Amino acid sequence: NRTIEHEAYITMLAKSSAGVRVPQVIGVFRVAHNSYAMATELIQSDGLDKLSSNAITDKMLQGVWEQINTLHHGRIIHKDLRCANIMIEKATGLPWIIDFGFSESAIDEKSFYKDNVEFIASSATKVGAERAVHVASKALGRKALRDALPYMQYAALSGATTTDLKKQNGLLVSIREQMLIESKLDAGKFI
Repeated sequence: NRTIEHEAYITMLAKSSAGVRVPQVIGVFRVAHNSYAMATELIQSDGLDKLSSNAITDKMLQGVWEQINTLHHGRIIHKDLRCANIMIEKATGLPWIIDFGFSESAIDEKSFYKDNVEFIASSATKVGAERAVHVASKALGRKALRDALPYMQYAALSGATTTDLKKQNGLLVSIREQMLIESKLDAGKFI
């Protein structure tokens, strides 16, 4: 019960306080003895993980990063920001964030690196390292990208993202290399 209530609370906080595009929580209901469920509004959408790489545009990824930045500005960390938890509305192409079961609020800024590397890595499994990191760099800025680099490792990523990365030999190394390239402040100079 408390787990579902926590998820409902963070989802509502993300929507009302931070202004993140999340489905409206309808309520938390008891469905069986010691078993509860959260009901939300239905968004006609497809998971980003279900879309083909050709269907995922840079504009779509930028929209996701806008929602992530809004979430972080509201001092909320998602802690499972992979493509499966990003829904793309069919009618508008707008991204919605779902599944706040692991999320926390009122946290330290350094915690946001977990979300950032998770979405970079997860989106790279769909669109490749170069595109994923380039769009992230434009959204986060070079300094934030550089600061996140030490966290780009299997130990910091979800099991699902790690599994997807390992299916594409060398992808994690490519992501790290692209993060280094994108985080350059001057030509030929890393800081």
